[in-house]
Amino acid sequence: MQLLKTVVPIIFVISLAACGRHYPAAPAQAGLIQQFTSLEDSSIQQPVQTSWGINTGWSIYKDIMFAGTAIEGSLTHNIQFAKGRRLLNCRITGGDAYNNLFFTNTLARQWKQKKWHFSKANAFSYSMHFYVDNLIDCSNGNQSELEGLEFTFQKATPPQSYLWGLQWSKANVWSYWDDTRHNGRVKGWVTLPGLTACISGRQWNHIRITGYYRGNQLYYSNLYLNGKTFALNVKTKHSYLPGDFAENYLQAGFQINGNKAVQKNHPHGTDPVSVYLDDVSLQVSRQ
Repeated sequence: MQLLKTVVPIIFVISLAACGRHYPAAPAQAGLIQQFTSLEDSSIQQPVQTSWGINTGWSIYKDIMFAGTAIEGSLTHNIQFAKGRRLLNCRITGGDAYNNLFFTNTLARQWKQKKWHFSKANAFSYSMHFYVDNLIDCSNGNQSELEGLEFTFQKATPPQSYLWGLQWSKANVWSYWDDTRHNGRVKGWVTLPGLTACISGRQWNHIRITGYYRGNQLYYSNLYLNGKTFALNVKTKHSYLPGDFAENYLQAGFQINGNKAVQKNHPHGTDPVSVYLDDVSLQVSRQ
């Protein structure tokens, strides 16, 4: 699976109370630089100039796995699903099997020659509540209406890139992203042995991921999921951006991985999937 492109854009609804999400916020990290909250409210494909650089708003990247195939989807704000709460609705609406949609928000992008607010940031906590409005069957993944979900955040100071990603698959396997290269190829997803925490379909889930870097080492610290904390204890080396990258940036991301359709009530090669995001937050610190 090819997630984690370096994406820097130059760039039946039901009524359901938004309940069951009373989890503690991330504890403030020492050396807090910035706390981005309510990112689900950010604009969609409408860049805004801030004191830290350009905020691109949310965008969609089509992660096509096989040449000649397609994936379709949408990204909208929704206030009906949770009775007035403003949510971000990420959707696959059709297309071919095993293609994916990557939803990104570049929070701050600035020319690398300028002084940057986040230049000394090296510790991060990324969290959200999310509701998958589809069938998930952790005991029989082949019945699930999606292939998986991915949660990512990245700081880039060209030529260095520090990128964290966790993937949950319908086989109830968790993996972390290793962005380093060997013989010209990215190492990619690496299974986290023994981690089999299931994501619930048609219920609110809460996730928080923490990580940091020191020198050229990138560390995955903890995964917090639905009230349980899992120590990850993983480290990799940072990676490098292509030589033509001229901007620092900070980015949050979320991906839906399409399956091979199991439902027969539509003409698509992948099942339509709808995921609602709420309370999306990225905490940025200096450790």
